Amino acid sequence: MKIAARLQSLLIRISRTPLLFLGVMITFGLSAAALAWSGAQFKAVTGHEPFDLQNGLTRADIAAQLADYTPASRQAYALFAAVDFAFPLLGSLFLGGLIAFLLRNALPSVYAWVTARRLLALALVPALFDWAENVAALLLINLAPGSDALATALLIFKQLKLISLAATQVVVGLLLVAWLIRLAQRGLHQLRSG
Repeated sequence: MKIAARLQSLLIRISRTPLLFLGVMITFGLSAAALAWSGAQFKAVTGHEPFDLQNGLTRADIAAQLADYTPASRQAYALFAAVDFAFPLLGSLFLGGLIAFLLRNALPSVYAWVTARRLLALALVPALFDWAENVAALLLINLAPGSDALATALLIFKQLKLISLAATQVVVGLLLVAWLIRLAQRGLHQLRSG
């Protein structure tokens, strides 16, 4: 529970500190650009996108693509993977900080309930699944290219990452709508009382 409390405190701090939030947003954007660049470098060497960027990836795709891997492609993947460990963390910090801000300002009672249970830390779940996907891919590529277990783990973690990320984005979208409605209500109240 201490980890969840610390992560939640970090997200709340990000949500309450405009310069910190801006810094997280900028570094997240830079990491997205670095991810795209390193993915393009990998594709230039192998002819394929990295496994992480192929959302429709299958076991057959993995086997066929691994046959094309060379020492140069493994090195290019290592560069991509290094960036892909930072990218999901920064993305989760950005989305988690945004969730904390929107929840606090749109639905204060829900915010109190969520923070009392340290549930804001759930915003980092997509990053955890992304990291697990990365580890499975690195092991598969470098140590056991024929491993069905690693290929299966890679695909499972990929799907869990995509599902958890989609859920997080839906939460952000709903909270943004709730916040905009609350702002509009405040504006109408001010107009009527002014």
